[in-house]
Amino acid sequence: MGSPRDRHAEVLDGLEAIFFAEGAGLSVDALAQRLKCSKRTLYQIGAGKRELLLAVIARWSDRIAAGAATARAAAEPVDRLSAFLAPGVTESRGISRQFLRDVAEDPVLDAGFRAHQQQRMAGLADLLREGILAGLYRPINVELVAALCIGAIDRLDDPSTLEASGMDFGSAFETFYGLLMEGLRRPRD
Repeated sequence: MGSPRDRHAEVLDGLEAIFFAEGAGLSVDALAQRLKCSKRTLYQIGAGKRELLLAVIARWSDRIAAGAATARAAAEPVDRLSAFLAPGVTESRGISRQFLRDVAEDPVLDAGFRAHQQQRMAGLADLLREGILAGLYRPINVELVAALCIGAIDRLDDPSTLEASGMDFGSAFETFYGLLMEGLRRPRD
């Protein structure tokens, strides 16, 4: 039998899978049944469904941040930017439109989601400055790029945008990041 910490991680894995795929529609009772755990186990993670969702969002955000932190180890600024953006794509695969709707409808969850995105754009701006100084990117206003990215992310967070495009959240981010990377590169002479 695993440790309580292992069980906690296992339950969080299950919560994430359920919430990302189906949204927040299940009750705590139904979540406990699906996860084959007690409600007490869930309440050790969060005092209610909102707190469970916040724990899942924080864990997702932490994984993206950890992956982005490794970007600093890349030798070239262009590689750093790609490494910084990649975890946002890979960790967002599986996030459903319903999950995005549920997050957007709850001001506390939405604020947590947006705080993560603001933090990511601050990191993006730092990496853009490095790339501009290295001559890899065109000389642009990094604050404008970060603001435009936040605007694009707001649209990608909107399930109607995903529905209209026929894309899932992760694929939409991958496409957006590809456009961003191509648009930043300094034109070849």
